[in-house]
Amino acid sequence: MKTTSSLNTKQEETWPQVVKVGNGEVTIYKRKTPSGNDNFMLAYKEDGKRKMPCFAERSDAFGEADKVARRLDGNVIAARHITHSEAVSFFSINDRLKPYGIDLDAATVTLVQCLQIKGIGDLQHVYEACKFYSTKHKAVTAK
Repeated sequence: MKTTSSLNTKQEETWPQVVKVGNGEVTIYKRKTPSGNDNFMLAYKEDGKRKMPCFAERSDAFGEADKVARRLDGNVIAARHITHSEAVSFFSINDRLKPYGIDLDAATVTLVQCLQIKGIGDLQHVYEACKFYSTKHKAVTAK
């Protein structure tokens, strides 16, 4: 009876591969570059945006995927500890933003950027700036 050693047989990797830490999940795709080299691309969603960084080395891609998956899992854990009033506020804000096609994260990022301009620092100044802009930039109809 002949036996074969499993050490000599190389199992082929299947792609894409998923790195999962708790509820954080990052997909890794393997692709060929035009020069024929392997390239590894991560795919995940963070801050409401799809991110797809690329890496030349397999180990770099898996290291970054693990780090990102841990960070994403941390966000999910934090979300489990919100209070009832915070949850009601979140859904209320989402409902108000829905007609404009803007998610809460994008709105807060933009608002923070507006508050950082010239050290404005409060919402009343942002509102006044928007009113001023709208009066100075009215739509012009062609004759």
